[in-house]
Amino acid sequence: SCIGSGAYGGVYHARWKGNKVAIKRYLLTADEADQSRVIQHEINAVQRLVHRHIIRFHDAADYQGQLVLITDYADGGSLQQAIEGRRVADWSIKERIAHEMAQGLDYMHSIGVLHRDLRSSNVLLTRQLQVKICDIGLATVKARSASKSTSSSKSIHHWMAPELLTDRSKHSTKSDMFALGVTMWEMAANCTVPLQERLDNHSVTIDLNGGARLALPDDTPPNYRHWVERCWEHDPDKRPQASEMVARFSEPETTSAIQAQGAVAGNSPSSIRITEEKNGGVSQPTDDVGPLWTRANAGDVGAQVALATKYENGIGVDPSDTEAFKWYLRAAGLGSTAAQYKIGTFSMNGRGTVRNDTIAVFWLQRAAEGAHAVAQNELGWMYQNGRGVERDDMEAFSWFHKSAVQGDPMAQCNLGSMYENGHGVEQDHKQASYWYRKSADQGNAFAQGNLGWLYQSGRAGEQDSRQALAWFHKAAKQGDSYAQCSLGWMYQYCHGVEQDYSQALEWYRKAADQEDVDAQNSLGWMYQYGQGTKQDYSQALVWYRKAAAKGDDSAQNNLGLMYHNGLGIEQDYSLALEWFRKSADQGNAQAQNNIGLVYRKGRGVEQNHVEAYISRAEELIRVTLKLCRGGRRQLLKGTQIHSTALDRHIQLAEVLVLTPSKQHPGGRERRDKDM
Repeated sequence: SCIGSGAYGGVYHARWKGNKVAIKRYLLTADEADQSRVIQHEINAVQRLVHRHIIRFHDAADYQGQLVLITDYADGGSLQQAIEGRRVADWSIKERIAHEMAQGLDYMHSIGVLHRDLRSSNVLLTRQLQVKICDIGLATVKARSASKSTSSSKSIHHWMAPELLTDRSKHSTKSDMFALGVTMWEMAANCTVPLQERLDNHSVTIDLNGGARLALPDDTPPNYRHWVERCWEHDPDKRPQASEMVARFSEPETTSAIQAQGAVAGNSPSSIRITEEKNGGVSQPTDDVGPLWTRANAGDVGAQVALATKYENGIGVDPSDTEAFKWYLRAAGLGSTAAQYKIGTFSMNGRGTVRNDTIAVFWLQRAAEGAHAVAQNELGWMYQNGRGVERDDMEAFSWFHKSAVQGDPMAQCNLGSMYENGHGVEQDHKQASYWYRKSADQGNAFAQGNLGWLYQSGRAGEQDSRQALAWFHKAAKQGDSYAQCSLGWMYQYCHGVEQDYSQALEWYRKAADQEDVDAQNSLGWMYQYGQGTKQDYSQALVWYRKAAAKGDDSAQNNLGLMYHNGLGIEQDYSLALEWFRKSADQGNAQAQNNIGLVYRKGRGVEQNHVEAYISRAEELIRVTLKLCRGGRRQLLKGTQIHSTALDRHIQLAEVLVLTPSKQHPGGRERRDKDM
C-alpha cells in the first residue's frame, strides 16, 4: 500500500521476508538510468550502516527503470509530520530527538559516511518517537528528482551550509552539522519551512552568506540554543563534531567541552598534584606524571587512557572521577574502544559526569562495534533491562553472544540465562548448561550457582545432586548468596548429602546476611521449628519480617501465620489477614488457602462464605483440578453460587489446615554487579 509520494517517486508499505518494510521507488529518466549502477554502488556502501537511530537498508535494485530501495518501516511517520502535528511540542522530546539525531550522525561520520541532505522530512520516527535517520547519501538522487519540481528546488537551500551554496563538492561532517542545526530550529519553532519569507534560493544565499540566521523562540532552553548556534557557525571549523554534541549535549556547559579538556585538566604539567607513598622510609613520587600529561595533551591516545586510569584509581595523582572522565572522553573521541567503554560505564553510573543512560548506550555501542568484549556484554545488559534504549531481548541476546564467543565469562553467564529462560531465543536448557559451564570454568560464581541449579533440577539432562552440590560449593566459597542459600536447602532436605541442620543454618545465615530474601525466609523457618538451633519465635519473626518487607510472598504468608497463631507475638487476626493478602496478591497458593480459612471461620473478620469459597477454590484448583472443576467453572462464568454446592466444596477441603510456605531455590537471571 502507498504511504507517500513525491517528485522522486513513491513509498510503499509491504512485507519482505516476513518483516514490515518500506519500499521506495525512485523514478529515473532515460539519461539517469545509465547512472543507476553508480547510484546503487553508493547505496550498497550505506547498507553496512547498523545503528539504532539509522533506518536499516536491506536491499536495492534497478527494476524496470526505477531505483527500488527496501528499508525498515518506521511506524511514527517523519519528524516533519510530527512537528506539523504538534507531537513534539514538549522541550524534553525535542532535546531527546536532537540528541538521537546527533548520535546517528556521529556513527555515520565515524565510518566515513555523510548524509548530505538532513532535514525533518528525512528523519523518521517510531511510534515511541525514537529517531531513525533515512535517505543517507542519497542527496544526489533526490537532487535529480527535485529538479522536476519547482517547489522542491526552491526549498533545497534552506538546510545548506554557506560553503555549499557556491561549491557542492564541499560536503563534510560540518555541513551535516549545519543541517542538524536547521532541523533543530524546525522543532524549536514548530515550523518546517525555514526562511519561509525568502523562498527563492538567491535570497537565501545572500542571507546565509551575510550571516543571517533564523530566530529561535524566546522559551528555547539555553543548552538547546547553544548547540543550534554552534551548528550555525559560518566557519565550518567552529561547528562542533557530532561526537562532541553527543557527549556534552545534556550538560549545562556553553563552551566546547572536548576542546577545553586540556585547560580544565590544568594549564601545565606542574598543575597536577603528585601524591607520595613511603618506600623504605623515603618519600618519592609514585610516577613521573608530568611527561605523561604532556603526551596526553598533545593527542597521544595511549597516554590519555593511561592518565585517565591514574585519575580513576588514584595512582600518582589525587583520585578524581571528573578528571578521569575528561581524559577518557578525549581518547574516546579519537577512537579508543577502551576509553569508549569507560565513558559508557561512567555515564551509566554517574561517575565524573551526570548519569545519562542514552549517552552510555551510545559509547558502549561504539566500543562494542569495535569488538570490545566487555562493552558488548554491558550493551547487551542495557538492552535486556531497557536502560537508554527500548527493551529488546533479541538485541540483548545478540550482544551477549558476540561477547561470549570472545570468551567474556559474564557474557557467557548472561547468554546461558537467556537460553535458560527463553529470552530473545528459544528456550534450550542444554545450551544454557553449555554456556554456564564455559563461564563457570573461568571461575564465574553466578554461572557456577546457575549450573548447580540445572544439575539439581535435571533440566539439562539427568538430575545429579552431587554435581549440583559441587558447583554450589564453588560459588558459595566466593560469597555468592544464591549458591549459599541453595547449599542450605540441600543440607536441610538432604539432597546429595546427609541431612545436616547445623550446616543448613550456617549457609542460610551467610546468604541472609547478604540480604538474600530466600535465605532470610528459610532462616526464619529454621528458628520457628527449631532446626539446627533452639526454637526461637522472636528470631523467626526478625527474619520473616526482613524478607516480607522486601516483598517475598512466602515470608509474608509465614509472618501472617505468626500473627494468626500468636507465635512470639500477640495474636492479631487483622494483621494476619493483611499479610496473607499481600502474599496472595502475588499468587501464593498457601496464602490464598489461608485467607479462605480465615473468612470461613470468621476469625477477626465477618464470616464470609463467598470470599472463603473464592480463596479456597483458587488453592483447590492447584491441589486437585478434578475436585474444583465444577466450582471454578461456575466462577469463570459468573453464575450464582448456591449455598449447598458451596458448603459441599468447603467440606471436601476441610482436610486442609492453615499452611506455611517453605522456600525452595530456583534458577534466577544473574548479573555481575548492581547498577
